[in-house]
Amino acid sequence: MNSGFASEGEVAVVGAGLAGLTTGWELLSRGYNVTIIEALPDIALGTSFANGGLLTPSLSEPWNAPGTIGQLLFSFFEPHSAFKLNLGQIPDLSIWGLNFLRNSSKNRFLNSTKRSFRLARYSAEITREVAASLSLKCDFSSLGSMKLYRDANAMKASLLISRMLAEEGLVFDELDRDVAVRTEPQLAPIREQIVGAIRFPDDGCGDAHLFCREIATRFLKSGGSIRTGATVARINTDEGNVLGLETSIGKFGFKSVVLAGGVSSPKLASKVGVSLGIKPAKGYSVTFKVPAGVKLPTIPVIDDGMHIAVTPLGDRLRIAGTAEFAGFDLSVLKPRVDHLIGLLGSIYPNIARELRREDAVPWTGLRPMTADGLPYIGPTKIRGLWINSGHGPLGWTMAMGSARLLGDLFDGRAPAIDPHPYRLGR
Repeated sequence: MNSGFASEGEVAVVGAGLAGLTTGWELLSRGYNVTIIEALPDIALGTSFANGGLLTPSLSEPWNAPGTIGQLLFSFFEPHSAFKLNLGQIPDLSIWGLNFLRNSSKNRFLNSTKRSFRLARYSAEITREVAASLSLKCDFSSLGSMKLYRDANAMKASLLISRMLAEEGLVFDELDRDVAVRTEPQLAPIREQIVGAIRFPDDGCGDAHLFCREIATRFLKSGGSIRTGATVARINTDEGNVLGLETSIGKFGFKSVVLAGGVSSPKLASKVGVSLGIKPAKGYSVTFKVPAGVKLPTIPVIDDGMHIAVTPLGDRLRIAGTAEFAGFDLSVLKPRVDHLIGLLGSIYPNIARELRREDAVPWTGLRPMTADGLPYIGPTKIRGLWINSGHGPLGWTMAMGSARLLGDLFDGRAPAIDPHPYRLGR
């Protein structure tokens, strides 16, 4: 090891969100000495803090479905568009954006959907097992989810995707409006607007931030180390091998480094000549603590037309939606928050009337998006440097499975699922 480096352990995981903590836990469980390094003052304060809470392999379609370019052009003129491109981001997104649109061809989109589902389904099974075996307290539910439709053609298109994924193991039920309302009685006030729904019994939900805290607690008790408030400036290498990390709190030697920091991963990787096609996509959520006496929904409901999800989390209700390419801007814009709250009223008007605007807790985060909608998981050309990043809107759903997949590759074992679709440089 080069002089000037303090020996910190075998493996450093950069990032203490869902990807980083699950990766750290997985590698620690395999006997490695692991240190997780996080720039923020505590764990899971970034994109893992207040996401939609969905554990939904059913929602595996990448965002670049055929026709996406029309949605992006429309977003220039519609301030409340669920899928929005800011004009100022066009130069930065030029090459990535062309790849994004190239992957919106029908065949590429369907192939990516299948590959995304395989990882998401694998991961959801592991998440359920881990949550049960460790008795994690994170408002976890495995009661399924339901996607709601107000347009018959939109439902028809979604059913085609569901039938395709049924060959991969997706379980779903097609519901008419009456069964949809019986499944979730809180939808009764909008019964006449519903043309149908699709129920996904194997889906679930949970509070990703609480999950992270629970995993971190067990990671530390099992001998792992977490250093927060430590910004990584550089990955040190020599002749194509990882030596360690330079951070704001000193230099540390590691045999291996895993980049699992979401949208911050590309900048670090680029300093050692590794290119990651990941761009930030801004999303919003609003969380309410529901007053006593107000009956919460029992399962997450995704409104296809409104492009939002409403998720019950214990005694709270979270509304999440929007995808905005706005660079690294994390400002919380009041019109966006007001729009989400308004959409809640269009799904659950009775509940919305019982909530006070001043009790809303808004949040925004940056989803790490790849051009084909699939994460990067595996080794890089730098020996000892690994990637687990780019999960987009499925970070919570894919976290445990991605960590397991990376752990198998790290050990040189054959993973339970094909790792080829998630390799760097695909």
